[in-house]
Amino acid sequence: MDLAALAAELAVGHPETGSYDGDDAAAADQINAVNRTQLRSLTMADLREWAAQNARGLKVFRGITGGVNDDVKNLCYVADRMLGSDTTTLNPGDPLHASLIQGLVAGGVIDSDDAMALAAQATDTVSRADELGLGRVRVGHVSEARG
Repeated sequence: MDLAALAAELAVGHPETGSYDGDDAAAADQINAVNRTQLRSLTMADLREWAAQNARGLKVFRGITGGVNDDVKNLCYVADRMLGSDTTTLNPGDPLHASLIQGLVAGGVIDSDDAMALAAQATDTVSRADELGLGRVRVGHVSEARG
C-alpha cells in the first residue's frame, strides 16, 4: 500500500464526493466505493464484438470503396485493418483513436449511436482506490496514512 499516495488523497478529498469522513472505517468505505468511470483500451476481440453488432464491421468495410472522399476511405481502411489485427488495441481516450472514431461518424460510416456504444464498451466503473492504483484500502491503511 502506498501510504503517501493514500495520505495525499485523504487530505485532498474525493473528486466527486469531497472530503473523506473523519472516521477511518467510513473513509475506507468512501475510497473503495465504486463510483468513478474510466476509459480502458479495447482489445481487437472487444472491437470485433462491437463491430459484429448492427453491421458495423460491414459499414466500415463498405466505406473503403464507398466513402465520400479519400480521407473517409482511408479511415475505413485503417479501421478495417485494426479489426483484422490481433496485436493492437483501440483506446477511445487517446486523441488519435478518438479522431478516428469521430471521423467515421462525420463521414457517415457509423452513426453517433455506434460511437456511443463503443465508448460504453470501453468504460469501466471503478473505485477511487483502484483509479489511484491503491488496490483495496482497509481501515488500518487509513489509520496509518492519517498518522
